[in-house]
Amino acid sequence: MLKMENWTELSNINVEEIVNFYDNVLDKDTEFNPEIFSNINRYGFKINDDTHKHESEQIENQKKLDQRRRTKWLKMLKNWEQFEVSQKLRQRVFKSIPLVFRTYIWPKLLNSDKLEQKYRGLYNHIVRIAKVYVKPSIIQQIHLDIPRALTGHPQFQNFSKMHVYLFNIMLAYAFFDVRTSYCQGMCTLGAILLLHLPEECTFWAFVTLTMGDRYQLQGYYYAGFPKLFTIGTQIEKQLSKMNHKLFKHIIDVNVSIKDMLLVKWAFTLFEGTFRHTFLLRIWDIYFMYGEQVIIYVATLIFVQNKEKLLASNFEELLNFFYSYKNVMFDEEEFIFKLKELLLSQKIETMRLSCDFCTDEVCLLVERFLKEYPTAARHSQSCKSINKPKSFNHSKSHKFDLNNRTMDYPPTRDIFSNHIQVTPYENDKKRLTSCQEIFDHSSMSKISESTHDKYKTDTYTTDSTKNT
Repeated sequence: MLKMENWTELSNINVEEIVNFYDNVLDKDTEFNPEIFSNINRYGFKINDDTHKHESEQIENQKKLDQRRRTKWLKMLKNWEQFEVSQKLRQRVFKSIPLVFRTYIWPKLLNSDKLEQKYRGLYNHIVRIAKVYVKPSIIQQIHLDIPRALTGHPQFQNFSKMHVYLFNIMLAYAFFDVRTSYCQGMCTLGAILLLHLPEECTFWAFVTLTMGDRYQLQGYYYAGFPKLFTIGTQIEKQLSKMNHKLFKHIIDVNVSIKDMLLVKWAFTLFEGTFRHTFLLRIWDIYFMYGEQVIIYVATLIFVQNKEKLLASNFEELLNFFYSYKNVMFDEEEFIFKLKELLLSQKIETMRLSCDFCTDEVCLLVERFLKEYPTAARHSQSCKSINKPKSFNHSKSHKFDLNNRTMDYPPTRDIFSNHIQVTPYENDKKRLTSCQEIFDHSSMSKISESTHDKYKTDTYTTDSTKNT
C-alpha cells in the first residue's frame, strides 16, 4: 500500500513517473483500516474532542431534519423544471439540502449538469491528452498540492483513489483552461466536490465555478489576484454600511481585509473557516446565488462578532479569525441574516437573468475538438491520441502566460504555450492503459444507477447525435 510519506520522493523525479504513479494506483489493492473510520462524524471527518458535544448535537439535529425533508426534495428533483426558478426552491436551499441529495442538486444549481450532458465522455479524453502535453512544472505542482487537500478526511488519507480522481481533474482543468491553468487552492475545492459528486461531474462543476458568470472564481487565480481586491473593496463598503464603527476600528488597528483575511476565505470558499457541516450549507446558498454570497458571508463574520472585535487589537483580531473554525455561534441566526441580505438586494433574480458559462466553455470545447478530432470520433477505448498537425509553435499570438491575458487566439497558439511539445516516450503505453475511473465511492453513497448515468463509451455532441 502506498503511504503518504512516499509523496515527497516523487517531487523531484521525472514527470512521466509521477503520471504513471497515479495511473497505477487504480490497479492497487488497498488495505482496509477500520480504525480510520472508528471516530468520524456523519460527513466522514474526524471528531474533534473539544467540540464533540456541540457538533454531535448539530449533526444529529441536521440528520433528523434531512430525513423529514427527503420526500419534499425528491418530489422537487423529479419536477425540477417546475421548481428551478421558484421561491420554494430558494426557501428549501436556505433550510439546507439533505446530505444525500447534494449529489443531484448541486449540479443543477450550478447548471453544470447541462455541460456534462452536452459533452458526455469528453472529460476522459481531456485527461488522457493532458497527461501527455501539460507542462512538467504544472504536473509537479499539482502533485505536491494533492496531499494537502482535506487531510482530516479518511478518503483523503494515505494514498487513495480519491487522490487519483483529484489529480486527473486538476490536470484536465489546467489543460482545458489555459488562461487560469492551475493555482494553489483549487485542490481543496475539487476535493470537497468529489465527496459528493462523481469524477466527471466534479470536473464540469469545477469548470462552472471558475468560468461561470455567477461565480467567476477565475479572477482569484489570475496573476495579481485582481478579483481579490475587487471583492475586498465590496466587503469593506458593505461592512462600513452595516457597522461603520467596527469598520473604522479594523482600519485603525491595520488589519487588511483584502490581504490578511480574504485570501483565506475566498480562495477555498470558506473551507477551514467554518465547520464542515455549516460549510456545506454556505455552499448550497453560494451555488444558488453566486459571488454576492461571499461578500455577505464575510461581512456577517465581522458583524456577528462585533463586541469581541471592537475590544481586540491587531494580534487578537488575527488570532480570532485564524481560529474562527472553533468559534461557537448560532448557525440558524447566521443563515437567517444572510437570507435577509440576499433578499433585500433582490439577488434571487440572478437565476433568471444569468445563465451558466455556455459560450466561453463551448468555445473552448469546440477549439479542443478541432485540434483533437479523435476525441470526437473515437470511443474512450481508443488506443492512441495523435498530436495535431496544425501546431505552429513559431506563429505569433496575443497571449501572455505570465500575465495570463488572452485575446482569444487560435487553439493551437493557446496550447503551444501550455503543452509539453515532445510527448514522453512512454505516452502511448500510458494512454493505452488508461481506464475508466468512475468507481467513485463517496460518503454520499451514490447508487449504481447514478454511476451508470455517468459512464459512457462514446462522446457525442448535439450536432453529431444524428450522424
